[in-house]
Amino acid sequence: MYTKVVVEFERLLSTIGMDERKEGMKRRKITLHSFRRYAKSVISNQVNQDYSEWFLGHSKSPYYIIKEPERREIYATKCIKYLTFLGYSALEATGKNIESKISEKEKEIQVLRHKYDTDITLLKSAITDIQQLLKNPIKLAELSEATVSETFQ
Repeated sequence: MYTKVVVEFERLLSTIGMDERKEGMKRRKITLHSFRRYAKSVISNQVNQDYSEWFLGHSKSPYYIIKEPERREIYATKCIKYLTFLGYSALEATGKNIESKISEKEKEIQVLRHKYDTDITLLKSAITDIQQLLKNPIKLAELSEATVSETFQ
């Protein structure tokens, strides 16, 4: 079973472009054992070496006698945030933030569309009025005279 897991892991590394090998060696830079070493280091730093040894499944120490509920609590409070590469709560918060920004942008777009539609309607109306005036030279002359007399009064 381990061989199948390794093969799939190597295939995954190739897919994401992280399948580099160590210089002059067949061994890859990232291996399953890399994660084990990382977990051991992080847990040792956050809790202690005895807990990290227990976590990795090493033989029981006659001196390390913490009960299961306490071990779970230690993991939840001191380890998980340092071992989790993908924080779902952070992703959810970011997603909600993005959704609210999108909602704001959609509202802005609606306001701009309404203003655009209103402006287009006013322009069409003005163009129609101008076209009507151009078709009727008498009204155009009267309008011109009224504009001139308003200007000089």
